[in-house]
Amino acid sequence: MTSAARSSSLKTHILAGVFLVFCGNFFLVRGDRACPYGWVKHSKSCYFAGTAWTRLTYYDAIAFCHSLKAHLVEFNTLSEYKYITATAMNYPWWNGPWIGMLKPFDGYDKSWILPSTQAVTKDSDLNRVIDAAALRDTGRCGGLNRRGGGFGFWDCGGQDTFSSEPQKGSPWCEIDLDLDN
Repeated sequence: MTSAARSSSLKTHILAGVFLVFCGNFFLVRGDRACPYGWVKHSKSCYFAGTAWTRLTYYDAIAFCHSLKAHLVEFNTLSEYKYITATAMNYPWWNGPWIGMLKPFDGYDKSWILPSTQAVTKDSDLNRVIDAAALRDTGRCGGLNRRGGGFGFWDCGGQDTFSSEPQKGSPWCEIDLDLDN
């Protein structure tokens, strides 16, 4: 092999290595699944807390997550509910995050759905927790309070009951890695 050929081959290998490192910075690989850079992987999901976006209505937050090819965080099991509410307290929320749950009817009604499946969860223990919040709250859109831990249903972007400011929040997005369940 000539000196020029060795130099060309070395450049090709270096470029390939740089390319792999560069691509590796965009996806964090854990096992056989990947999360986009800056997202947190837990169980079978990737999560992105949009704490910098503080003044979004519920529907703006949905659009934000969709732009990232994701959806608002949804509780599918009681363990995921516990993880989300515990983890939320570690983020610097300004108004609290929106959660992917909707009540189809106004008022004190325990009917609610997950927008991605248009159904309730299969976890009856979690359903009891959410039913209690749905019966307690009159709003239609799911969210967590400013400290991140208190789950409830609030107005989807209208008037905040505690101030004259419109109720706004931050997006918390989720990508499901296991779409078989």
